[in-house]
Amino acid sequence: MAIRTDHDEVMGLMEAHSLMGKDLGYIDMHLLASALLTDVPLWTLARKLDETASKLKKKHFSSRL
Repeated sequence: MAIRTDHDEVMGLMEAHSLMGKDLGYIDMHLLASALLTDVPLWTLARKLDETASKLKKKHFSSRL
């Protein structure tokens, strides 16, 4: 089961990885933070989230063929 993240953890992730202004929503940030804290890959079809997860090495598969 994934770890649920709180506001401070999400804000820390955004600051640590310079994610402000990357066209990701607050829910996207929570999903990404949870995947990082739990050390699990993130499955998504959302292009921006997919790209960011790839850069942070948490992407499971490519949503584009």
